[in-house]
Amino acid sequence: MATIRARKNAKGEVRYTAQIRLFQNGRVVYTESETFGKKAQAKAWADRREMQLQDPTERLKKQCRGYTVGDVLQTYLDDFIDVGNFGRSKLATIKALINRPDLADLDAMNLRRSDILDYLRRRLKEAKPQTVKNDIMWLSVAFKTIAASREWPIATAEVSAAFDVATQTKMVKKAEQRDRRPTLEELEKVLDYCAGSRHLIIPLGELVLFAIFSARRQEEITKLRWDDLDRDKQQILVRDAKDPVRPVSYWVHVPDEALAIIERQPKTSEFIFPYNPTSVGDRFGMIKKVLGIDDLRFHDFRHEAASYWFERGLPIHRVAQITGHRSWGTLKRYTHLYDFGEQDKYNGWRYHPVCD
Repeated sequence: MATIRARKNAKGEVRYTAQIRLFQNGRVVYTESETFGKKAQAKAWADRREMQLQDPTERLKKQCRGYTVGDVLQTYLDDFIDVGNFGRSKLATIKALINRPDLADLDAMNLRRSDILDYLRRRLKEAKPQTVKNDIMWLSVAFKTIAASREWPIATAEVSAAFDVATQTKMVKKAEQRDRRPTLEELEKVLDYCAGSRHLIIPLGELVLFAIFSARRQEEITKLRWDDLDRDKQQILVRDAKDPVRPVSYWVHVPDEALAIIERQPKTSEFIFPYNPTSVGDRFGMIKKVLGIDDLRFHDFRHEAASYWFERGLPIHRVAQITGHRSWGTLKRYTHLYDFGEQDKYNGWRYHPVCD
């Protein structure tokens, strides 16, 4: 009879270890254990293993009976989240899939490509093809990984086939590259609005200018710490920055214009800009609506920054030191150059506290 014990890991999460022991003449002759994130998973595994050990020739036939797509995804997280490459987007997608019963409750061994395609069609009614692509991509990764690591005979080929069909028929596709840059008129509207609203808790004008000169993302700006600012080298540590694989931390150059904005911030917290990134986004969205500015995202200021510094004559490696990009192939996606010649697009704005 198997025993199941609950324990907490280093992160304080409860995990369940199922242990099987075989006795002969009162002595333990075989023991085996596995750890799961849910007690029901541990019990299901123990029941299957006890049956398999009684009749080893039936292992492949019985091994995955009762396993769902949700079980595969959860096991993938449990087994590899501490050692695998889990960025914020990937982790959020997998957790969302686990919480969708129309997919998570499907039989993982008898899954058909038509089941996956039906799910994708439902998803396309509520999300863009670029978003839906993440669903099928990480589902495929989870199935391939667990099939190999756990030797589960799950329907990996069917998931891969569904991915191929969805890609070939354009059900899913890569995100379109944006070339949106704010115009001078739009920026002047935003900054004038912020300058006239000095009672606001979030100095959005300062954040907008800092994003333009530093190339930092919205969430990165709110995580910058005073202790991570090296004034002598004129650089700052960006912690847990977005990365295609997993969050990373790295040092970036702080241009004079961005440093001037930092220096005029009050030290009320360990953070230079101690604001909730969601609140920043909500505030920016409200101001855009009031001013009638369409299709402009805060992230577009990062595009603007890369293009601006190229327009000012900086070479590729210097711009990369500001943006944090590690390859020209990635950096060039953010450059949409205007023909300004020698004109400084933001002349007079660089050191002006618009919203202090």
